[in-house]
Amino acid sequence: LYLASIYYRSRMDFSEETLESAKSSLERIYNAKWKLDESLKNPGRGNDLENAVKKVKKSFEVAMDDDFNTPKALAAYFDFIKEINKSAESASEAQLLKAKKLFEDIGNVFGILTEEKKEGLEEKLIQFIIDLREEARKKKDFETSDKIRAKLREIGIILEDGEKTTWKKSLC
Repeated sequence: LYLASIYYRSRMDFSEETLESAKSSLERIYNAKWKLDESLKNPGRGNDLENAVKKVKKSFEVAMDDDFNTPKALAAYFDFIKEINKSAESASEAQLLKAKKLFEDIGNVFGILTEEKKEGLEEKLIQFIIDLREEARKKKDFETSDKIRAKLREIGIILEDGEKTTWKKSLC
């Protein structure tokens, strides 16, 4: 992602800060993917993403046709991420599927979104641990609940509390 953020005809400014920025950007991308996946589990009825899909597709193509201007293409991608974060929860299933396809297609152009699906034994074990944490929370045993959250965080699992607790893998 770091290399894609630099125009190939420009001088590269390589530093710890630029790598941290690339890492942060990558986390934003994976968070948006997670948001799309979660929204597809319970879609709304709106079509707020329709214009965003059209706009990012056009902006991305224009940027790539402009002498392979990947920084402009990434800027369009991050504008799309803002729209996803704002509108995904209310979007219809059809809009979410279109948005997800385009989101993944653009991600593949940049060589990202290669995360393996969380399924099988790992998912079942993590869900079991989350269920134990939920029981502790219901019993107001917040010390145990916090310890479970901290231990999961140590191994790269981030919990998102809401109506139902969900999880995702940390990139680092």
